[in-house]
Amino acid sequence: MRAGIRKKLSAVLLGIALVPIVILGVYGVYRTMGALRKMALDAAGRAVAMKAHRVEDFLRATQEDMLFLSLISPLRHLADALGANDTLEVARWREEVGNILATFSQQRKVYRKLIFLDNQGRGLVQVYSDGRQAWLLRGMVDSTLEVPGPLEYRVKISDSRRQKQGELVASLFPKGILDRVQEGGLEWGEGVALVHPNGEYLARIGMGFTGKRIGEDLPEQVVRKVLLGEAGVASDVRGDIVSYAPVLLFPSSGRREAGYWMLVERWPKGMVFASAQAYRRMFLLLSIAAGGLAVVLSVLLSRRLTSPLMALRDGALRIGEGNLDHRLVVHTGDEIEEVAYAFNRMAEQLQGLYRGLEEKVREKTRELEQAYKELMQSEKLAALGTLAAGVAHEINNPLDGIQGCIARIRKHPEDSEQTLRYLDIIEEGLDRIGKVVGQLLDLSRKRELSLAPTDLNRVLEDTLALAEYQLKKGGIEVIREFDPDLPDVLGDGQYLGQVFLNLFLNALAAMPEGGTLTVRT
Repeated sequence: MRAGIRKKLSAVLLGIALVPIVILGVYGVYRTMGALRKMALDAAGRAVAMKAHRVEDFLRATQEDMLFLSLISPLRHLADALGANDTLEVARWREEVGNILATFSQQRKVYRKLIFLDNQGRGLVQVYSDGRQAWLLRGMVDSTLEVPGPLEYRVKISDSRRQKQGELVASLFPKGILDRVQEGGLEWGEGVALVHPNGEYLARIGMGFTGKRIGEDLPEQVVRKVLLGEAGVASDVRGDIVSYAPVLLFPSSGRREAGYWMLVERWPKGMVFASAQAYRRMFLLLSIAAGGLAVVLSVLLSRRLTSPLMALRDGALRIGEGNLDHRLVVHTGDEIEEVAYAFNRMAEQLQGLYRGLEEKVREKTRELEQAYKELMQSEKLAALGTLAAGVAHEINNPLDGIQGCIARIRKHPEDSEQTLRYLDIIEEGLDRIGKVVGQLLDLSRKRELSLAPTDLNRVLEDTLALAEYQLKKGGIEVIREFDPDLPDVLGDGQYLGQVFLNLFLNALAAMPEGGTLTVRT
């Protein structure tokens, strides 16, 4: 709402300040151009950081893949077979694990290899991929003879006795990571490269990165910041904008010390600063049109604002004084009319609430009195007399709150927010009173025995709710151990409640010094 009123007031001020705005317009356009350029550079920095986070998300998913693979049953069986030195079982489960890893690598084409190494470093299960096809290599290979890839993840594999029996090793294709991230729908620059901290390119897409190392394509001062793992933007690199951000190899750790790559992106300067150039071309035309329009609007809006604001103020004061019959009549078609409509709705709601509030309180009070009389007259439930203090406590607390809320509402009827808050409190208190009354009526009502499926847990909980205050007052701690899967029994909930209540009161009498009452189903 405030935004619309603010725009109208701004239009009036614009008419008054029209002359200085015209004088300062030329100065302002150049300042704005600078700000737009800065915003464009910041946007380039945020864009590469977002893509770096996408790469980190991909690496995090890879770590989750490793965790998933480490938990598959065949791999666990293989670890158990190794722990038991069962050659036949080892051969059996090697084959099955190999087929699973080969299928997984074929589906997720970013894995260069998936290998299970035993504790001696031998590759018991070896799956390799060229990015298009995955294959299972049978036989065992000494892993120490292999050159590690640019990125490897290792997960310890233990048997059922939690004894380490080997490691699951996964090696990634860095270019595959860029290909997957590029599918995410983000706008990419002229060229993107994934750079190792030693300056070598791990993967690159597009133009602008043609050398073997990043130092051959970017100035020394930019390369230094990139290799240090910093995030930033270089605004003039051979006619391009270069943005860079670190990629954590273990994103869940949140620490760069655990390993990182750098994501570097080149943007054509004309592409980055296109919005600034367009702004400069349009500024003169828009400023002339806006200036003339501002003068006309300032006159019209100043007249339009005066009368509805006065009507709104006077009507709000009358409603604040407690005259809830008054209604605001404002037709402006904007936020002021919405405020007037909200005031009228509030007055209608308050009137309805005031009419029903006292009657509802009286009705609930009569119900409580009648329930209390029936309770006292019931010979079968004479034991409920012991609960008088607990019942009074459960009823008086919400009644005191209700009376306090009514007093505050009467004192400040104009405060609609306070009124609605207190009405919620009153409703909660009445619900609480109604629940207590319902429980008392269920226990005291005289009727014939009626058998039906009955939830013993619910009957016990309802009965404890009535007796708990008296039990606590007697120093007795109640421990509930209810079976959530307990089936219903054929019985009469009212009579069962009477039996349980007598048992609880007997327990109270049997422990005059206090103690513990355990209710278990």
